[in-house]
Amino acid sequence: MAEFLALTLVVLSGSYLLALGLWALLQPQQVMPFLLGFAASARLHYLEIAIRLVVGMAFIHSARYAFYPAAFSGFGWLLLLTSLPLLLLPWQWHRRFASKAVNGCRRYLGMIGMAAILLGGAILWSVMKSLTTPIGTPLDYLPALSGDYFKLESTAVSRPFHIYVRLPADYYTSARNYPVVYLLDGDSLFPILAANHLFLTYDESLPEAIIVGIAYGAFESKVNKRSYDFSAPAPDASAEQGGAPAFNRFLEQELLPEIAQRYRIDRSRQILFGQSRGGYLVLYSAFTEPDLFWGRIASNPTFEPGEELFFAPPAAATKTDLGLVVTTGSRDWPKLRQAAVRWQQHWQDAAGTPWQLKVITIENGTHAASSTESYRQAMLWLFSRAEPKPLAVTDN
Repeated sequence: MAEFLALTLVVLSGSYLLALGLWALLQPQQVMPFLLGFAASARLHYLEIAIRLVVGMAFIHSARYAFYPAAFSGFGWLLLLTSLPLLLLPWQWHRRFASKAVNGCRRYLGMIGMAAILLGGAILWSVMKSLTTPIGTPLDYLPALSGDYFKLESTAVSRPFHIYVRLPADYYTSARNYPVVYLLDGDSLFPILAANHLFLTYDESLPEAIIVGIAYGAFESKVNKRSYDFSAPAPDASAEQGGAPAFNRFLEQELLPEIAQRYRIDRSRQILFGQSRGGYLVLYSAFTEPDLFWGRIASNPTFEPGEELFFAPPAAATKTDLGLVVTTGSRDWPKLRQAAVRWQQHWQDAAGTPWQLKVITIENGTHAASSTESYRQAMLWLFSRAEPKPLAVTDN
């Protein structure tokens, strides 16, 4: 609703400038009294300031939907910053300034009218272009990945995320709710695993699902903050680590509710997948908030910093059908492979965990290139469980 209102105000502002410009060109003598009416009274003075502030905020809020977001945001801030000083000045000063400015510009009304037409037209064109052009998301032309995209500004981590959504082929022709798979490192894993899920429905009868890729938008460290977001505070953590609690809040309080609002999902079957450092975040989520996801897949996870967290008792859960899969490639990096084996041995005979555990060794699997096989085996196991079972740690 807020987005719709903001865009409506932007369209009205563009239409106003367009109409004002045409009026100034066609009937300059009639437009002068209108322009001189600005700040003619205290009521009009404060009304103008209020309108400028509201319109400025509308431009800033709707910038992410515009074809030129930086221009929209800059124009909005210009309106705000030039309006605030007017609140501190006597309205009579504003009236005198407006009178002098309008009279001084009388001879330039034609140029001002053209400028207003160009600015209003540019605003309307930008809005229409953004509504008809999938900026940066030409995935509709890739049927295996077609679905949706939106940018989500996170208050939990104070950064934006690009959210890619692959919808099942029959999503718009059925009325059922679908499981959801959330992919960390969506920049690289979404195009691989979202498309691969389609083949798993063909060959393995895996249920169709909505696949959500959580992407940063770049691999450069100034944009991609996976090292920070996917690591917990710990004595051995570096200054570039420790953001897992905030990222977990982003998942719980922002992304999951947004997905539930936008799409028909099966809230009882939501899955989190992470590879390497993303696998660490999956484990962190499993140990700190087990109820958040029905299934979790940690593919070749790291265990540092704060390795002791994953050997301590996890938080209690209220649900009884939770599943946690840890996959490890037999040719994974030796340090990670050894850590995974040590972790498995620790939990081999453990009881009372909040999730049913499955450890899978990917024979001849490597660290990153075997993520599709990790996904395949883990997803098949998660959906093959008929009823909650006692803890079972297996290595196959």
